[in-house]
Amino acid sequence: MNEGELHKTYSELHRILTNDLPEYDYEFIFVDDGSRDNSLGELMEIQAADTKVTVIKLSRNFGQFAAINCGVRHITGDLLMVISADSQDPPELLSEFTKKVQEGYDVVIAERIARNDSMFRNIVSRIYYGLLRIENPEIPIGGFDCFMLTRPAVDAYLQLKDLIRVHQVDITWLGFKKTFIPYERRRRSEDKSEYNFSKLIVTAFNGILNSSIWPIRFIMLFGVIVSISGFIFAGMILRGYLLERMKPQGWTAIMMTMLIIGGVTIVMLGVIGEYIWRIYYEAKERPLYIVEEIISSKKKQSAKKQC
Repeated sequence: MNEGELHKTYSELHRILTNDLPEYDYEFIFVDDGSRDNSLGELMEIQAADTKVTVIKLSRNFGQFAAINCGVRHITGDLLMVISADSQDPPELLSEFTKKVQEGYDVVIAERIARNDSMFRNIVSRIYYGLLRIENPEIPIGGFDCFMLTRPAVDAYLQLKDLIRVHQVDITWLGFKKTFIPYERRRRSEDKSEYNFSKLIVTAFNGILNSSIWPIRFIMLFGVIVSISGFIFAGMILRGYLLERMKPQGWTAIMMTMLIIGGVTIVMLGVIGEYIWRIYYEAKERPLYIVEEIISSKKKQSAKKQC
């Protein structure tokens, strides 16, 4: 959903490549992830005017990660830069990325230190990246979407086969020599992001559950603590009954204990169910995305392809 921003993003990147980085050959790969506006029409106009532009149309919306993965799998060069087409990430980062690569870095990440968004959006972003950082502390506090990889890092990235993934987790997990470039994110001008609060939270939990065992260990530890507390409480009641001839009383306390333990049990089963569902989803071996059409000056493919 980037209608109105695509020409601007392309023009700025093309200008930088032509004027500031003339020693580099380049190609543009735009992935249309089932957009519902005129984004594809604008991409077709750009492709018709530049033979170095390739447009990949997915059969429907598969999500940000799938679109990024699709673009990465179709590159042919030695360097890869991933940038959103909504003009929020400044194209000028391209020049800074290449300088860092020349210094010997394989992974260069644009770290957001500020973002021109609403207060609610900033709070949601903090929660999202805070959850991701529980297991992946290398992820910047402000998060990132824009990055550059060298060919070895790209090849390593393409070896990852998980279907449910978060690309920020994948990029920081790769290893290699990495560095961060701070920048201020621009305001999104044309339309609102489709990533609402619920989608961000779901994505954050995907990142945690897919790369960490601590949720399972946490509920196991919590279960042990609750069990020990229950045995202690039962021992106190038994002691009072045997030594002090006290009859157990307090139905309110009993009901509260049952409700708390029952609720905790349901939450634990839910976490375990999340892991089981992921095993089932991966076992189906469905494609991560389906390419409907590739529009390129080199070749045109209209047959549907699975990747």
